[in-house]
Amino acid sequence: MRRELVTLEKVARRAARRVLRPRPFLRASPNPVEPPSPGSTTLTWDTGDGRAGVVAYVEPDSGELIPIGASPSGSVDVSWIQAGRPFRFNLYDHEDWLQRETRRMRPRTGTTVAMLQGQSHEVLADLAVLGVVLGAATLILLLSLKLLMTVLRFRR
Repeated sequence: MRRELVTLEKVARRAARRVLRPRPFLRASPNPVEPPSPGSTTLTWDTGDGRAGVVAYVEPDSGELIPIGASPSGSVDVSWIQAGRPFRFNLYDHEDWLQRETRRMRPRTGTTVAMLQGQSHEVLADLAVLGVVLGAATLILLLSLKLLMTVLRFRR
């Protein structure tokens, strides 16, 4: 019995370390960006492990990576977000970045920034209301089905 408890304790510790381990992140705020064009957003990142990282803009036509920040964590203002297309930013491991000519790089994480267009506020608000209405209708339907099944069980 004691051996089984120790094993469960080890499993619990490993799981806690995995859950509590900081994860890399790259966030843009605000996102989406408000008009007029060009707009600005602040990119904030953290590699999660204290190692250096590189934040790069991914040029959509050529795929070229344009570095805009490098450190384990930080933030940078980007003031050239244009209407009509999304802007992709990725966080890369610094060691991978230094060897990017000879090895394929995989971003640790990334984010896409877009600009709101025209009447988007109203459209987003309408979609939010529609989502709430559909969610409520779905909940009512599920509760009704649950009640019906309970009534049918008692009739037997």
